[in-house]
Amino acid sequence: MATSISISREEHFEVICAGLRLLEERAANSDTLRQALVDGESSGDAGPYCIEDIKAKRVASSSQAADRQAIAYSASRRSLTDESCRG
Repeated sequence: MATSISISREEHFEVICAGLRLLEERAANSDTLRQALVDGESSGDAGPYCIEDIKAKRVASSSQAADRQAIAYSASRRSLTDESCRG
């Protein structure tokens, strides 16, 4: 026994519109990515690429960030201690 499915024209139209919106969004994202690639390629040579140098810079910058956080923490603790000694 065959089963029939009924879809109104309005529902069908809504599905088509939703699909078209998705296609437009993807096209816009593709255009943005394509432009970013063109901008990157036209920006010139980035120079020699050494992954070890990149890793070393990342470690150094994360170490500096940790140092800044530690200094800020100790300064805030010192500030709290100073205030409690005054009171």
